[in-house]
Amino acid sequence: MNRLIRTFQKDDGTTVVDGRNLHEFLGVKEKYTQWFDRMKEFGFDENVDFVGLSQKSEKPSGGRPQINHALTLEMAKELSMIQRTEKGKQARQYFIQMEKQAKRNELDTSQLSPELQFMNGVVKKLAANELAQKQMNKKLDGIADIVGTSTMDWRNATSHLINAVVRVQGGSPEAYRTVRNDIYDEVDRRGAVSL
Repeated sequence: MNRLIRTFQKDDGTTVVDGRNLHEFLGVKEKYTQWFDRMKEFGFDENVDFVGLSQKSEKPSGGRPQINHALTLEMAKELSMIQRTEKGKQARQYFIQMEKQAKRNELDTSQLSPELQFMNGVVKKLAANELAQKQMNKKLDGIADIVGTSTMDWRNATSHLINAVVRVQGGSPEAYRTVRNDIYDEVDRRGAVSL
């Protein structure tokens, strides 16, 4: 099967589609980032249907990293259908053929002995657990970056903002208490936390 649109194999063996390459193939006139933001409104979720990627610019002067996405085959098929063009239909058929090819290449374990079927199940569960653990570690790293922010920086910035609001309201100590209490009450309400 000819490579109509660029795809990649992830560590877990699943195939993902290059978002920018799909955008280019479909002949969308809109800029990639604007098009992709609009397509996300169809109910696609990050880290489920796609993963954001950042690529270094190849321009000699540098520049901002180029945003790209690795899309699941399902998302790529849906995006192709949404376009309602001949290219979209062609891309969708290509992804359907890729899925059929992948299913034909799967190993039929039904003829294995019960012991080997059991071991195969154990290995698959271990692999799934390891992948889930890696995803959890990535999320924890992100949380650690947020939590690792100095509390003094946060407090100083918050105090500065509260003081600015108080100055607008007259600058009295009573205004300060009222504004501060109102802000913290709102944070408690919205965040379901008590500061």
